[in-house]
Amino acid sequence: MSNITRPIVAANSAVKAPTYATTVRPLGAA
Repeated sequence: MSNITRPIVAANSAVKAPTYATTVRPLGAA
């Protein structure tokens, strides 16, 4: 099971990291 979920979690992190950087960071800076 973990073999299937691990890549999904990694993909989620890869997608959420740029999203967080472009939305939350500017809001905090402003």
